[in-house]
Amino acid sequence: MTQIPNWLADDYQNLIQQYDQNKLPHGLLMVGHEGNGSRELTTSVIQYLMCTAPVAGFACSECKSCQLLASGSHPDFLKVIPEGKSLTIKVDAIRQLTHLVSETAQQAGNKVVYIQNAEKMNLNAANALLKVLEEPTPNTFLLMDVDELSRVLPTVRSRSRLVRLSTPSQAQSLAWIAEQGLDEDSALRKLSICFDQPYEAIKLTTEAEQAWFEREKSFLNHQHFTALGKYVFSQELPVLLEQVLCWVDTSLRQRQDAGKPQQSVSSAMLAELSVIPAVLLFQFRDYIVSMLKSVKNQANLNAQLMSEQIAARWINMRGII
Repeated sequence: MTQIPNWLADDYQNLIQQYDQNKLPHGLLMVGHEGNGSRELTTSVIQYLMCTAPVAGFACSECKSCQLLASGSHPDFLKVIPEGKSLTIKVDAIRQLTHLVSETAQQAGNKVVYIQNAEKMNLNAANALLKVLEEPTPNTFLLMDVDELSRVLPTVRSRSRLVRLSTPSQAQSLAWIAEQGLDEDSALRKLSICFDQPYEAIKLTTEAEQAWFEREKSFLNHQHFTALGKYVFSQELPVLLEQVLCWVDTSLRQRQDAGKPQQSVSSAMLAELSVIPAVLLFQFRDYIVSMLKSVKNQANLNAQLMSEQIAARWINMRGII
């Protein structure tokens, strides 16, 4: 049975109560981050929906249905995930889903479909899903987890119930991480690097931490956009852009007030950014946000040209000739 973190316990109980009272809707958009435990909550809800003999609000883990689900062979459950180099959910996967929900449940219970990262459905897939959402079959539940709700087709959103999952406080995250065996200093550093997402923090390796601070050194030490552009091109762009955005946002927050220390940004980087006029930092931030959006939307980008542009803007903002 999947363990649910305490900050999601109320969200889980609310969903289970709705089901027990025959009030759980057919389609659910679970809005939350995997790094905050959203997958664990969704998995627990699926286990409960498939279980034929739940105990004290949780799946029993012992009935035939639970055993089939655990083995990955339950005939009334389908998991749809992004596939291919583009990590996209395509229309063929949704057609497979449509076939499942139109049939009678083989185990005489519920039929459950889980769409992971539903925001990655392409337009054809999203349109094909509408028929399932508009014409639900009995005892069928469609759970979709979403990191970025804005990328979900409005017609899909309007036909589903939004479930905005709770996020942990820093105290809750630190307490949970401590239960996993990490000391407080390590936990604070990892949480900061992982944007306060505890499930990401406990998976962060020493190599990943070193790479995080190596990117800082590279951006501070490279004095010419050509060399920096080559370095940027060698990196995973979404990860790098998120980190650059973290530097800028931390610097801008410190101009408003001292705020809490950020162990994910070095004093050297903050000192470098502190002398740059705020208007230039905001302009650079807008550019990074637009680039990050393009990358996440899988736009047809020239990665090398984009890397050179990022480097040139960074060098120019710092006034290096």
